[in-house]
Amino acid sequence: MNAHFQIACLLFFGLAGAAEAEEEASKRLRHLLVEKHETLQTISTQVIQAFQTGKASFEQVYRAKQAVLNSELALAEDVQARIEILEQHVALAKQFEENTARSFQLGETTQDAVLKARIDRLDAEISLVKAQDQLRD
Repeated sequence: MNAHFQIACLLFFGLAGAAEAEEEASKRLRHLLVEKHETLQTISTQVIQAFQTGKASFEQVYRAKQAVLNSELALAEDVQARIEILEQHVALAKQFEENTARSFQLGETTQDAVLKARIDRLDAEISLVKAQDQLRD
C-alpha cells in the first residue's frame, strides 16, 4: 500500500467515525428536547386545570404555555416552522398583555406588571420579525 492511500483511508475512516459520533450526539439532543417538550406539555395541562379551579393565576398559565412554545422552537427544523411557532408566541403574549392591562384597571395588579407584559409581547414580535427576515434572505 502506498502512503497516500494509507493517509486517505485514515482520513476517510476518521471522518466517518466523527460523523457517526456527531449524528449520535444530535439524536441524543433531539431525544432530550422531545422529553423536555413532553414534560412541559404535562405541566401546562396541569396548570390550566388548576387555573380552571381557581388554584393558579393567568400568569402561571401564560408562563406554562410560553415554556411549551419555547420547547417547540428548540425542536423546529426550519425557519417556516419557527415562524409559525413565533406567531403563536405573539398571539399568546398579546392576550397576556391585554389580560394584565385589564387586571391593572381593576386594581388587581401593578403598572409594572403591565409594562413587563408589554416587554414580553415586544420580545415575541421582535423574534418573529427576525425569523421572517431570515426566510426572505
